[in-house]
Amino acid sequence: MKRVFAHIGFSFAITLIVLNLFSIKAALVILAITGAAFAVSFALKKTRQVISAALCMFSAFLACAVFITTYYGTFLPCEKLNETTAYSEFYIVDLEQETSSGYSYTVKTVSVDKEGAPQNIRLHVKSKTRINADYYQLIKGELKFRLVAENGFNSYGAFGEKVFLTSNLNSYSTIDKTIKSPNKYILEIRQSIKGLVEDAIGGDSGSIVLALLTGDKTDVSSSVKSNFRDSGASHIMAVSGLHLAVLSGSVYWFLKKTRTPKIPRIFISLAAVLFYMALSGFSKSITRAGIMMIILLAAKLFNEKSDSLNSLGIAVFIICFNPYAVTDAGALLTVTAVLGLAVINPQIRKLYQPKTKIFRYIYEVLTVSVSVFITTLPVLYLTFGYVSLLGIFLNIVMIPVAQFTLIVAFLMVIFQWFTPFLRVFAFWAKLGASAMLFITEHCAKLPFSVKDISNPVFGIVIASVFILFGIAFIFSGKKLLKQCTALSVAIAIVILAVSYALNFNCVYIRVRLRFIRKTHCQRDFVLWRGSARLGGVSGVDFNVLGNPAELVRKLKMNADIAVFVNLDMVYQLNQNFAGQLFDVLIFCKSYQRGMLLVNAV
Repeated sequence: MKRVFAHIGFSFAITLIVLNLFSIKAALVILAITGAAFAVSFALKKTRQVISAALCMFSAFLACAVFITTYYGTFLPCEKLNETTAYSEFYIVDLEQETSSGYSYTVKTVSVDKEGAPQNIRLHVKSKTRINADYYQLIKGELKFRLVAENGFNSYGAFGEKVFLTSNLNSYSTIDKTIKSPNKYILEIRQSIKGLVEDAIGGDSGSIVLALLTGDKTDVSSSVKSNFRDSGASHIMAVSGLHLAVLSGSVYWFLKKTRTPKIPRIFISLAAVLFYMALSGFSKSITRAGIMMIILLAAKLFNEKSDSLNSLGIAVFIICFNPYAVTDAGALLTVTAVLGLAVINPQIRKLYQPKTKIFRYIYEVLTVSVSVFITTLPVLYLTFGYVSLLGIFLNIVMIPVAQFTLIVAFLMVIFQWFTPFLRVFAFWAKLGASAMLFITEHCAKLPFSVKDISNPVFGIVIASVFILFGIAFIFSGKKLLKQCTALSVAIAIVILAVSYALNFNCVYIRVRLRFIRKTHCQRDFVLWRGSARLGGVSGVDFNVLGNPAELVRKLKMNADIAVFVNLDMVYQLNQNFAGQLFDVLIFCKSYQRGMLLVNAV
């Protein structure tokens, strides 16, 4: 059987996604069902011959076991600390982040002075003042704990980092003792690079360079993030395979040119990959890319050819040993993107073979962009509710500019002690970053840059297509694949056509919420993705309702919103409502106030 690890990894991850959507009781039921299905697949002769189906059932069963064990062994003990106050000894394990209300730290506890409390846990600590302590230096302080969220998807990536609790620091004192860890030196290097970039470049250009080098986006302004997102270039700032390929490829190329023997060349490249993974904080995207790169280099060592789908399956399986990793949008995007590169891109590239180098490059970038767009579409629908079509074409320019900027930024770090070289490389790095800022700023203003896909119809189409292709993948048959392709295209056309006919002259609304709790602690930016309902009907005819204030007044949403509307804050809109923005003041249960940004599309 080919691609065993692909079946294991993807079945494992898909099961975890389902489990994170339901309660622990549902997980126990699914555990029993998958266990029984796996047993039946071996008991019956016909099903025993379909090895892939049995393997997928076993992976699903194992995923259930990992999820349930983590829930009872890690999450529930942390939940018991919710809304409690206790003294704790802890140390800082990541770079300090400055926020609007003070400072935020990622820490790990040594002890929590409370009966029955978990001792060695990772959490976020918020402080109004800077904590005057070194990395990995012990600190004793009074913490008020609060659960980050009730489930992984509502944690916005925190559960994926094994962070289940956040806390406010009431008081603290430092202890003259340091925990020994190699990561302490990595953090010092990251801090040194951050200081170098701020001094040599600074501003928005410096924040982009730092994001490219280490994945640290804390200094990137909200306007720059918005421009990159709306122009479809956010992946440039997320340290992943693109960045790792530039680094490891450059190291391998240099060693080959200097005639370094094969075995030392591979091991040095492996060391460079591991170092860069640590420098980037072992994010999900860089971990996935790093595992695949390690497998590729190991295959070279034994003169074997690595399989991209098997490598991705191994990476997914390893990452998913934290069962909440699948709730991280970044992890889902990086895995589905590589899936598109491995499965769809080769098929598209066969359709046409450009003869000139420039057209070959443009065609390859476009095929890569389209492939990634197709496979990441379900994640974009579920997590964000919109897509940027412009990014497909913008990659032709942005990728080479980002690669150039990354290379000269690496050289700037390497030659930082030689001032003339430092200034030259800093100049070129700033020029590259400035070019990316200029491009994204102007492209984000284009009216067609962002397309809303929050309408449930898109979800039905996407789900139908991917379910059919999933069936074809499990049972692996070219004839079945062609039939599924034809059927999925037909389903997509019919559903979209019916939807268009039923919703002609209607408008759908994308809503973004930012809540401020009663404690006046600002929470993370929340994107409420779903069909807004206008007067109880999903859509409104503007021939009947032409007053934007009335449109806002009739906006109805989830039951957790009690009363809202401040019509004085509504901006005057043109007759063409597409792309216009206006604000509404709302009041929510358990919240003092919140702000809605409503985008009519």
